[in-house]
Amino acid sequence: MDSYLLCLPPDIPVDTQGCSVTDPAFETPEAYQPGDLLIGGMASQLVFFSQEYSFTEYPREEFSDYIIMVTKLYQHILSLVFALKQINENPSILPNVTLGFHIYDSYNNAQMTYHSTLNLLFKSNKFVPNYTCGIPKKIIGVIGALSPKTSLLMAQILSINKIPQLTYGSFPPSEDAMKQPSSFYYMATNEKPLYVGIIGLLKHFGWTWIGLFVVDDDGGSHFLETMEPLFSQNGICSEFTGRIPSYDQVHDEVGQNLVVANTYQIFQWSTSRIWVIYGSTLSFLWLKSVLVQGAPGENENPFLGKVWVLSEQTEFALLSYAQGSKMHLFPTTISYMIHSRQLDEFQEFLQSMKPDWKEVDDFLKGFWEQAFDCSAPVLGLPYKISKACTGEEKLEDLPWSFFDMHMSGHSYAIYNGIHAIAWAIHAFYTSRSNFRANKNVDLQDIQPWQEPLGKGLALLTLSFALVTIWVLGIFIKHKETAMVKANNRELTYVLLISLLLCFLSSLLFLGKPGKLSCLFRQPLFGIIFSIAVSSVLAKTLTVVLAFMATKPDFDMHSVAEKIILQCNEGSAAMFYLVLGYIGVLSIVSLNVAFLARKLPDSFNEAKLITFSMLIFCSVWSSFVPTYLSTKGKDVVAVEIFSILASSAGLLICIFPFKCYIIIVKPELNRRNQLIKRKT
Repeated sequence: MDSYLLCLPPDIPVDTQGCSVTDPAFETPEAYQPGDLLIGGMASQLVFFSQEYSFTEYPREEFSDYIIMVTKLYQHILSLVFALKQINENPSILPNVTLGFHIYDSYNNAQMTYHSTLNLLFKSNKFVPNYTCGIPKKIIGVIGALSPKTSLLMAQILSINKIPQLTYGSFPPSEDAMKQPSSFYYMATNEKPLYVGIIGLLKHFGWTWIGLFVVDDDGGSHFLETMEPLFSQNGICSEFTGRIPSYDQVHDEVGQNLVVANTYQIFQWSTSRIWVIYGSTLSFLWLKSVLVQGAPGENENPFLGKVWVLSEQTEFALLSYAQGSKMHLFPTTISYMIHSRQLDEFQEFLQSMKPDWKEVDDFLKGFWEQAFDCSAPVLGLPYKISKACTGEEKLEDLPWSFFDMHMSGHSYAIYNGIHAIAWAIHAFYTSRSNFRANKNVDLQDIQPWQEPLGKGLALLTLSFALVTIWVLGIFIKHKETAMVKANNRELTYVLLISLLLCFLSSLLFLGKPGKLSCLFRQPLFGIIFSIAVSSVLAKTLTVVLAFMATKPDFDMHSVAEKIILQCNEGSAAMFYLVLGYIGVLSIVSLNVAFLARKLPDSFNEAKLITFSMLIFCSVWSSFVPTYLSTKGKDVVAVEIFSILASSAGLLICIFPFKCYIIIVKPELNRRNQLIKRKT
């Protein structure tokens, strides 16, 4: 509940500075560069091994005392920065638009992945996942992550917010076949080529006696299910299949010691010299760290004389190590790499790189301290260092195990992902659409009047409105003629004006519903139609009363109907009453006009009114079942068509004959002609 207090409107006095809301985790490292549009990034440079969760005490403020930084993975962040630098300096793509970035680390942990993903979308000063608690970030896409598990965890949040996610890690075919959100994209191939490459390598060197090490998870099981039949078909035998527990399956020292003992036991009695390793980066980082703790002497090292066949993700885990450490236990390895294109500009970018300690880049500070064994001026290591970082250190001086000057396959996938996002936004800005000049347009919904049906209804509405204005003009111009006077010109004016408003009211049903249109369209429809039908009824009653006709019996009733509206227009019962009232008026008008159809012709409009009311009643009688059986925008189209059809019926049935007499046969528009016809 305290988290929501930060989201109160600004006019309510709330002291947010004194609020006790704190982040559910320690501050995560981040790298930020401002821009008109931001691209998010999820790095995998840091790894920690969380403790077993206990629900009997408050969680610790620190997730783990043991955090590993894989310095070699810092190239992923640099490839993102390099790609954005290229785009911002290129005037042919996104001119006058600067792209920035905001990068967090997933720590290869589910809890921290959710935390960092929410930070990308919502974080301002406090961790409150709500857009209203700060300035919304203009995140147009997110790059990440390295592992399939982390990428899928991110997708659970990003897909809800419809933010494109481009993952650069290789996926097992089983994961690749899963149904992913429409905003989820792969920038690297799946691992099918890896399986073919391993078989080809083993056959090329004649290695038919091998050992297998896989992580005990779904990915490892799928690898074995795929590779074991291939091994058998190609005459390759596996001496053993070692299943390494996943890092999150062992939480105490006893379990770690058991894993170390079992692993070294396999190494010592194994007779195979070729070991194929497959699994996630995090699990093998954990395995390497616990093996180092119990590593034997050099003369007893069981890793000597072995050839390790690694995938790229496993290569990062087993061959990357910290400055001055003894974590390089695997001297002979063959690693499969993802396809990459070497860019000379990227190497020049790395060679010219100098740290700027004033920038918001915690990754750079941590990497520089770890790689060059020095202390940054701002961020110091928790233990004493004999030298300080000068900023003149060169990346090319680092050993390959620390940092690779050549663009890796994952970095190349990130580079392509950044360019894909940038060119997509560039195509959007340079589109020939009519909306390109409108910065505030909502492109998520195309307005109904832009569709053929909406255009047709709008054109029909305006046409009938112009015809009504033309008829009204004729009657006003010839208001002193006998026919106009004989047909009760005041009621005729009211009827024509109400018909004009009936036609125009249908325009309120077109377009995106707004506050005013939702508030007024149904009340105006009911009032205007009531006036129109009442005018028709009054004209008919005038004729009847003029000849002292006997009032005929009629059955007053309303039609019960259910109307599904797009707007929240208040009480539905009141709208039904309006429709019922209009229905009563139309039925009364039809009955009275039918009974008065044989009165003297000179004063009688009853025949014309009878036909018009037949059309009116037919339209609205068929309206009810049609309206209830349609959905979506067709509901509005049905109501607009009913308004136009019933109004046009009144206009066409009553006024064409009179306009013909007034305009074409003016000699008949005289009082003596009316008296003559009467006699």
